Amino acid sequence: MTSHAATSRAVTLQDIADRCGLSLFTVSLALRGDPRVKPATAERVRAAAAELGYDPARNQAARRMAMLRHGRQVINRVVALFVPENVEEVAYYNRLFWGVLHGLVAEGYAMLVNKLPCAKGQPGPDLTPLVRQGDIDGIIVPENPAADAQVAALRQRAGRALPLVSLIWPGEDCSSVVADDEAGMYAATRHLLDLGHRELLYLAQAYSNALSRWRMAGIGRALAEAGLSPDRCLHTMPVFPYWYSPPSDARAHRAEDGGEHPLVRWLRAHPAVTAVLGWNDSAALHAWYTLEGAGWRIPADISIIGFDDTTPMPGPAGENLLTSVRVPLRDIGAEAARLIVRRIHGDLTDDECRTLPTTLEVRASTAPARAR
Repeated sequence: MTSHAATSRAVTLQDIADRCGLSLFTVSLALRGDPRVKPATAERVRAAAAELGYDPARNQAARRMAMLRHGRQVINRVVALFVPENVEEVAYYNRLFWGVLHGLVAEGYAMLVNKLPCAKGQPGPDLTPLVRQGDIDGIIVPENPAADAQVAALRQRAGRALPLVSLIWPGEDCSSVVADDEAGMYAATRHLLDLGHRELLYLAQAYSNALSRWRMAGIGRALAEAGLSPDRCLHTMPVFPYWYSPPSDARAHRAEDGGEHPLVRWLRAHPAVTAVLGWNDSAALHAWYTLEGAGWRIPADISIIGFDDTTPMPGPAGENLLTSVRVPLRDIGAEAARLIVRRIHGDLTDDECRTLPTTLEVRASTAPARAR
C-alpha cells in the first residue's frame, strides 16, 4: 500500500493563499514573520499552513530554482559567522559569538560558523560549495573585513556582493556595529585623574587603526579637560605581542634573558607614573602580574585599568579586582544579527556604523595616587 505522504504533492504557498483568500506575497511575508502583516492575518496564514501540512523545507529546492530562473534573490535565512580558531577559549570572542547566535535565532535565521586561521596567510576552511549553492545570505566578521582576503573572496564567490557586517571594527563597503571606545577610554582616564594621578602609561596597540585613534582621542579629551598636556602627562608603550591574550597563570613575567621585564625597567626610570591603562584586560593583567612579581603593590603603588571587561583578576573570595571598561559584546553581536537581516531583506540599503555605549566598572585595582 502506498502512503498518503508518498502520493500527495507538496503543499505550496499558493495553496495557502487560496485557502485564506490572500495574495501569494502576503502569505510569504506572514510565514517569515514580516511586521507589515497584521497579527490576525499572520495567525490565520499560520493556521492554514499547519492544517494543510505545509513543509517549507520540502518546497525550498523548487522555490530556489524558480526564483533563480526569474533573476530574483533567494533568501535562505542563513548567515555565516567567521570566528577565530580560539573562540572557545577567549571570552571576548565567545561573547560576540553568543550574541550573534541569539540575535539570529530571534530573527528566525540559522548561523553557519566558519573558523578563520589564527595566523594571517594560512588557508581557512573552504566554503565554496555552500556559497555556490546559494546557502548563505550574508556574512558577519569579528574584525576589520578589509584585512582579510578570504572574506573578500568569499563575498564574490556567490556571484554578488553578499551583505557584510563587521563587529567592533568599522569597515568600507559594509555595515558595522562598534563600541564607543572613545567614551570608554575617556571615562577610564577621567577616573584616574579624579584619583589624583597625573602621569599615566598607556599600553597601546603597536599600529594605528580606528580603535586606537578613538581611544587616544578619549585619553586626550580627559587630559585636556583637566588642563594637562598629553606630551608631558601621557606615556605610551606598545603592548608586548603575547600580552594580547590572557595570562596562562599568575607567575611574574620576566625578560627573555631572565632579567627585569622592560615594563619594570621603564617604570623604575619614570617614578612619576602612578597608573597604567591597558589596551585590553589581558594587557592589564600581564602588567599586574609583572609588576607584582617585581615588588609593586596594586593599587597602593600603581593603579591599573583594563578594557573590555572580559578577563577578571580573581580576588580572595572569587571577586573580580580589575577596574575595566565594559564593552557590551553580546549586545554588539545581537545588534549585528538584526542589522544584517535588515540588509538581507533590503530594509537598509546604505552601509552604516552603529555605536553602542561602554561603561566603566570601578573595582579594587585603582586607588588614589601615591604621594610622590
